[in-house]
Amino acid sequence: MRTRHSLTAAIIALIAILIGIIISLLAGRGPIANAEEPTTTPSVAEPAPPPIPTRTGKASHPSNQSHGGSRPTKPSTKPGTNPPSKQPSKPPARPPFRPPVDPPAATPPRLGTATMPSDADCAVSGDGQAFTARFSSLESGTDIGRPSRTQKMTIPVTGDGKGKNLLLTLSGYVFTERNATAKLTVTINGSTTTIAYQPGHDTELMRSLDIPLRNVHSLRITIKVEVQPAVKDADAYLNVAALDGQIE
Repeated sequence: MRTRHSLTAAIIALIAILIGIIISLLAGRGPIANAEEPTTTPSVAEPAPPPIPTRTGKASHPSNQSHGGSRPTKPSTKPGTNPPSKQPSKPPARPPFRPPVDPPAATPPRLGTATMPSDADCAVSGDGQAFTARFSSLESGTDIGRPSRTQKMTIPVTGDGKGKNLLLTLSGYVFTERNATAKLTVTINGSTTTIAYQPGHDTELMRSLDIPLRNVHSLRITIKVEVQPAVKDADAYLNVAALDGQIE
């Protein structure tokens, strides 16, 4: 009888042990399952290395080194505002087309009223393109006792004389014996021309000169006639009776 009770108690104890093992296994399944799941290990940021000090001629401003940080940058624009947009530049307005205008035609040169000696006269053509001056005493000679004679005249010029010339023609008479000479000198606006006549002349005088009219506003003309006898009784004569001018 005692043996039966002991066996029953042992069976009960064994059942209790089995139940305890089962309960402990059921209770431990949760942590083991969670342990099998991979876990994410949070990354730890490595601290940045400290700034390497640089050697400069000036000390750093303390405000830039406070708390190991840099000065905050001021925003370029105010909060809530947008920077103005650049408008595309307009091309310059094209000027209106204007047809080329021909320059005004140049006014042709014209001769004005001449200033003459009291014993001479000058006639100018109606279109101002020609003149004729006549001299009554522009002469020199041994027989009249006048070795030389000089007379002057002035003729104004208007208009544009570019590309134009004035052809002057002197007319008179020259006579020289074998022991005498004669000389004609014409000066126009400071430019002088001399014509010498050797012994043995007895002819009409005819001499032409070409004068450019560019930038000429007046013609200042000086005419001189002279005789030069080599011996006391040598005879010579020279005169200018007329001066003609023509614009070409």
